[in-house]
Amino acid sequence: MPKESRYIISYKTMIEPHFINGEKKEPQNTKIITKVKNPTTGQELKSVALEDLTIVNTCIENSLSSFKEWSKFPMHKKTQLLIKWYTWIETNKEKFIKIISEENGKPYNDAKGEYQRGIEVIQYALSLQSVANGQSSHINDNLSINSFKEPIGIVLAICPFNFPFMIPLWFIPISLVLGNVIIVKPSEKVPGCVSLLAEGASKVGIPNGVFNVVQGGHKIVEKLIEDENIKAVSFVGSTFIGKKIYDLATKYRKRIQCNMGAKNHVVITKSADIDTTVNGIVSSAFGGCGQRCMALSVCILIGDNPEFISKLKEKTSKINIIEEMGPLISEESIKRINTAIDSSVGNGSSILLDRRLEVPEEGSYLGPVIILTSPASEVYKQELFGPVLALINVDNLEQAINIINKNEYGNGTCIYTNSLDESIKFQDNVDVGQIGINVPIPVPPPYFSWSSSKESFLGNNYIYGPQSIDFYTKTKTIMTRGVNVSKSELAMPTN
Repeated sequence: MPKESRYIISYKTMIEPHFINGEKKEPQNTKIITKVKNPTTGQELKSVALEDLTIVNTCIENSLSSFKEWSKFPMHKKTQLLIKWYTWIETNKEKFIKIISEENGKPYNDAKGEYQRGIEVIQYALSLQSVANGQSSHINDNLSINSFKEPIGIVLAICPFNFPFMIPLWFIPISLVLGNVIIVKPSEKVPGCVSLLAEGASKVGIPNGVFNVVQGGHKIVEKLIEDENIKAVSFVGSTFIGKKIYDLATKYRKRIQCNMGAKNHVVITKSADIDTTVNGIVSSAFGGCGQRCMALSVCILIGDNPEFISKLKEKTSKINIIEEMGPLISEESIKRINTAIDSSVGNGSSILLDRRLEVPEEGSYLGPVIILTSPASEVYKQELFGPVLALINVDNLEQAINIINKNEYGNGTCIYTNSLDESIKFQDNVDVGQIGINVPIPVPPPYFSWSSSKESFLGNNYIYGPQSIDFYTKTKTIMTRGVNVSKSELAMPTN
């Protein structure tokens, strides 16, 4: 994509509509709105009405009606329709990439990568026809048992801004192929991809109302969760918001899965290959401007390694901030991150590389920062969600593991080492859900479940993969005996 493409505005300024029952629905309450801006330019693209609460009842009534029909579709017919939807999405690939770039600010190649990771979940969902069939067995000549999975009803998905295409697809295809209907509430900062996904589903013949979209803010979310017809809630976002979602959902006895905040550490041992390590860390820490829940934000260096630090600074200094890294989502993010950096420097941290001001005047860009610090600093304690890499020195692997285990988050971690003993010691002793051995971003493919831990996850089952099947279904078990029973006994039956 040519460089000037980031300045293209493809929308007229408007208020983003809901998508209910196969149609765009204009918000009726537009008193409180938020602007959707292109982070690369700061130009307004559209607005989102935050408190159009009357749409909630309309949406749920429509979803209930659609569930009665969709839940009775044979599995192979649901799969056929999802194949058509997948094909339509592939046909419109460049449209989705453009929306990602304009609303989120990602450079073209990063947006293209997000697109690819998103459609992989659809591919996984299309394989579930046999996996979700259930079980059967003959207990004896006169007794059989069958266990099968049924959909649970209306699923609510609440999505963040950082992956406007990929993360909604963690929920939509799996829940639909298993017979549920879904209501998606996208981030008010990036509403476009979800709207287009729903439009495509309607166009290819997925029954209207099976996939509805409601735009808005936190009051919309609260009203949806409080409704008794919502049976499950899937959320990705910050820990602060995730805990509120979890508390509200459990109050109303919903199934709930919350993927939340992160502080992902990488450990550099003395045996690590320096060039491989530097390449992995720079791409993970600064890709997407650090706005990834699996971004490496803390580098724990065992012993003195001036060559590593020199090459890390050199590699980071060569990043093309505009074309490779992209902007932060908003000016507010810049202010929050700078406040944490300034506080840390004022309390003893030292900046090793500072490119914050090497940015264009327009847009919400912030250049990368490498800062030597400690676990007591604000840059360490906060999930900054930006291009800041905190560097901490320790004497040995035990100290590194101890720092990681004391951290409240457990989303991901990794170690760079050429020692088998070090890698085994690390994976066996570190208390984090997803671990990379010489892999900087250990994100599982869709046929494995996302397995974060501690304050990074709350809920019943992990997102996508095998555990998502259990999350989006309930199990019904039927035992059948022949009609000829020779006698009646009051003792416990032993089959």
